[in-house]
Amino acid sequence: MAIPGPSSVWQSRIDFLKRRRGALVWSTFALLALAEAFVVGLPNLYRASATLLVERQGTEPLVESGAAEEAGSRLQAIKQVALSRSRQWSSPPAAEAADPAIICRA
Repeated sequence: MAIPGPSSVWQSRIDFLKRRRGALVWSTFALLALAEAFVVGLPNLYRASATLLVERQGTEPLVESGAAEEAGSRLQAIKQVALSRSRQWSSPPAAEAADPAIICRA
């Protein structure tokens, strides 16, 4: 009895795969469909929120209309700085980038 050579072993494996091509395609499709359903069903893990605390620097009451307008303009300026694209897309300083406890900067 002759021992089969490497080419005949590979040829038998290729023939096996050709015979089972339909089963391979359907099982691959089913596996991908299950994986997609699993991934779509996962909850959103990365949600960010921020709270902006604005402290008054003075103790004067804001009863005057001019003071109220000044406070509004201050809040608008803070909002523009906080939401500016350059601040959102800038990389954190090296010390903060090395610290894994810091996840997001507001």
